[in-house]
Amino acid sequence: MCYETEERHRDETVRDATASTGDRTATAEADDRTATAPTGDRTATVRTADCPATARTADDTATTAFPPGDDGASATADAMESPPANRSALDSGGPAVSERERQYVGRGATATGVTPAVVTDNEDPEGMGRVKLRIPRREGDDESDWARIAVPMAGGDRGTYFLPEVGDEVLVAFDASDPGEPYVVGALWNGEDAPPAANEGSNDVRLIKSRSGHEIELDDASDGGLRIETAGGHTVVLDDGGGTVTVEDGNGTNSVTFESGGLTLSSSTAVSVEAPQIDITSDGNLTVEAGGVLTLNGTLVTIN
Repeated sequence: MCYETEERHRDETVRDATASTGDRTATAEADDRTATAPTGDRTATVRTADCPATARTADDTATTAFPPGDDGASATADAMESPPANRSALDSGGPAVSERERQYVGRGATATGVTPAVVTDNEDPEGMGRVKLRIPRREGDDESDWARIAVPMAGGDRGTYFLPEVGDEVLVAFDASDPGEPYVVGALWNGEDAPPAANEGSNDVRLIKSRSGHEIELDDASDGGLRIETAGGHTVVLDDGGGTVTVEDGNGTNSVTFESGGLTLSSSTAVSVEAPQIDITSDGNLTVEAGGVLTLNGTLVTIN
C-alpha cells in the first residue's frame, strides 16, 4: 500500500542519490523509505517500498505515485489536502461532508460511521417498512435505494411500527461500510423540527405524538399518570394523584369517572341504556328521582 503525505518542511537527513530537473528535485533514501519532490514551498513525500519514485534528467520529469494528470508535488498537495476547504452539510445543520467524500462515495469507496439524511419516500412497494433517503455523502441529490429501519422490536406480523414522514431527518449507518446499503438507525430533531415537549428540569414526561396530534403521555411525577388524547380532544386519563380514571369526550359534556367513592356517569343531554335485559340491584337503598314526569312502561310492571 502507498502512503502519501504532505509536509512543508523536512528536517530528516537524506542519504543517497539525488537527481535534479530544473527547479524540481527527487531524492530517494538508501533504505527505500521515502522519496521527496519539492515544488516551490511544498514538499510531497511518498513511501518508496511499495511505490518507488524514479528520477529522470533533461526534459523528462520526476515520476512519483501521484494521481494521473497531476503535476508533481502541487498535485499531491491538492489531492491529499486535509481537511478540504469546501465542505457541505444538510440544510438542517447536520455535520459537514467533504467534497472529496461526496465525489467518491458510490465509486467503490467506503462510508464509515453514521451520517444524517432526509427521508424522500416512505411508500415501500413491497410493504417492508423501508424508506428512500437523500444522503449528503452521495454524489448529487440522487435518492438512495430502499433502506430498512432499525426498530425496538420486529417480527412476523408483530413489532413496533413508527414509519418516518417524508422530509424527516434521520440518522443513517451503512452495512459493512457500503454506501449503497444504508440503514436508518434513528431520527433527529433539528432547528426547524422541534420536540413535542420540553424538559422543565424534572424530566418526568414521556410522550408519543403522531403527525395529526394523537398523543400518549406518561407522567412520572408523584401525582402523574397516563393520558391518552386524540386530535379531536377525546381523553382517557389515569390519574394516580387523584386516584381516578376518567373518560371524557372532546366537548367536555359527557364523561365517565371511576373513583374510590364510586362511578359517575355524566351527560349534558341524555343517558340511554339499552340491552336485552337490564338488572339494577342495590344492597342498600335505591333512589330514582325525576325533576319532571317519571314513567314506567312494560307489558307487566311489578312493584313489591
